[in-house]
Amino acid sequence: MQTVGKHRSTRRAPEAESVLVAMNTALADAEEKLVNRFNGPRLPVIFVVGAPRSGTTLLEQTIIASFRCGYVPNLVSRFWMAPYVGAVLSLKGMDFEAGPKVGTESHLGYTNGFEGPHEFGFFWRRWFRYGDTHKVDQQALKQVDRVRLRKEIGALECAFGAPMIFKNVPAFAFQIEFLARVFPTALFIHSVRDPIFTVQSVYASRQKYSKVSKSWFSVKPPEYRQLLALPVLEQVAGQVYYTRKHICRALEGLEPSRWLKVEYERFCRNPAAVMGEIDRFVKKAGRKMRRRKYRAVPFRNSNRVKVRTALFMLMQKAWKSVVSRDREQIR
Repeated sequence: MQTVGKHRSTRRAPEAESVLVAMNTALADAEEKLVNRFNGPRLPVIFVVGAPRSGTTLLEQTIIASFRCGYVPNLVSRFWMAPYVGAVLSLKGMDFEAGPKVGTESHLGYTNGFEGPHEFGFFWRRWFRYGDTHKVDQQALKQVDRVRLRKEIGALECAFGAPMIFKNVPAFAFQIEFLARVFPTALFIHSVRDPIFTVQSVYASRQKYSKVSKSWFSVKPPEYRQLLALPVLEQVAGQVYYTRKHICRALEGLEPSRWLKVEYERFCRNPAAVMGEIDRFVKKAGRKMRRRKYRAVPFRNSNRVKVRTALFMLMQKAWKSVVSRDREQIR
């Protein structure tokens, strides 16, 4: 949620891209042999979920700084076909025991530095074959090599010697039930932000990402095609609304002990208290994460009107319009 003027580029240079593809292709066979000795994760696998621009990145950064847990740093993200190899190599240059330098800054979900957490999109696209939307159909999910996926995550857990945490809004928002089945130890933390300010932030992100508000940004819910026929503000409101709805519906189908709701506003006011809740949440699941000395101080809440008043009122109207059209309203 926090943004800064200077950040690493979200686009790779063509030369670097070709080198990375060649490197991953060369390492893929070695990775497969190395991970075969693992059965899957034994510790909790924590998935941070939420609508785009709902505080998921800041929440993940704070969890990583507060607890000894494994994650995918920006450096390891370059090894999407050989994550175990990447993790083992990167840990040689990280002082993981003292605590990774994750910071609290990001730009549209991208973090700074080699140790900043990455969404690992290329890796998750190996397993999730998206169509028009980010909801993977059941036939495609049946084709996923679940044994290999468990081995990959189990290998990462072994490399870090700690529970793993992942955050990828497009990959996880509509695959919660699948992830819960594949990983019996999976836990979900749902970051929720005031919907109108979430809509405002997604709208602004459209402009920042593509310079025009008409271009789609981030996750595509199953209702994506219907939303495209609506005015821009209703597209954004619908994107936020339906993403939240699908997440809530999936989580409510799980055992209550497997998920935790975190309000962005409360988290910003008292992140230390929320970290305490997460600590108890994981302990209740039968595991314990080792606390680090880091203690988060309150963050500046980004819920402020950042557009002209008339536009903000239209955003409120768009949200009400989307909600009123839906028969099964979310809480």
